[in-house]
Amino acid sequence: MVKNGEIRKGAKLLCLLPLACAIGSNEILQNEKKRILENNTLDAVFTLPADMFHPGASANACCMVFNVGTPHFTKITDSEGKEVYVPRKETVFGYFKDDGFIKKKNLGRISKIDENGKSLWHDIEQKWLDLYYGNKTDKYMAIKRKVTGEDEWLAEAYIETDFSKLSETDFEKSVREFFAFSVKEGKM
Repeated sequence: MVKNGEIRKGAKLLCLLPLACAIGSNEILQNEKKRILENNTLDAVFTLPADMFHPGASANACCMVFNVGTPHFTKITDSEGKEVYVPRKETVFGYFKDDGFIKKKNLGRISKIDENGKSLWHDIEQKWLDLYYGNKTDKYMAIKRKVTGEDEWLAEAYIETDFSKLSETDFEKSVREFFAFSVKEGKM
């Protein structure tokens, strides 16, 4: 990122952060997000699998990608002659929770294998890259939006939910979990 003491304009910076940093609904986080965007462009944010750091940590994380040294906003003059700042480009938001890995006791996370012995990760990785570089679209996995420091920086805020994959069993499981929680909390 830095060469000869100078920030290399256009360098990519990838940060692994807790999801709370991307939501940023409190004033401190919003101000920090605004400050970051003064000199850097938010290129992409990817929601990562819940067990990404298994074993060792169970934090829900995201990966933010920044173009360093290029302000996120450009100054334009609106129809009333006022100078306003607008995002230079759209940010890619990816919901990349399923990476084709599973947890195995004493091994950690390992790639799932299909019936032909091929790792599922290869095809998933290619789909993610196609979504990031804009070669493909998927309204349930990745979307582009122009955002500011006041906006939520997670795909979940912008993508559509695919209800076609839900079943009656999923509904029953949710009701049972809610009931168990209510009993545990003394509300039933």
